[in-house]
Amino acid sequence: MELINRTRTERLTLRLSADEKNFIIKQKEKSNCPTFTEFFLKLAINSQINVIDTKPLFEIAAELNKIGVNINQIAKIANTERNISPERINFIRMEIERMSFMIDDIIKQFTPKK
Repeated sequence: MELINRTRTERLTLRLSADEKNFIIKQKEKSNCPTFTEFFLKLAINSQINVIDTKPLFEIAAELNKIGVNINQIAKIANTERNISPERINFIRMEIERMSFMIDDIIKQFTPKK
């Protein structure tokens, strides 16, 4: 869509807090746009809005929490018994590795593609 001189018959109203309004006024002044209409049209036309699905992030966070609980339980047993079996040590290593892969997946999902 291109900004051209034309008759504008539609009106758009929005409500802001005082801080938001002051911020927008300052941004408009920096932009050198003569009117708010031009300022908002330039923003809307020249901006890209990225929609991020955060559901996978919450799912991974819940899974990481479960892994953390498991590791804490094993650490508590190790501290009280002063002994930990090789199987438990191996389990902790696998859980930490799983956490690492999950964190890598999160970073990949939320890193802009070039």
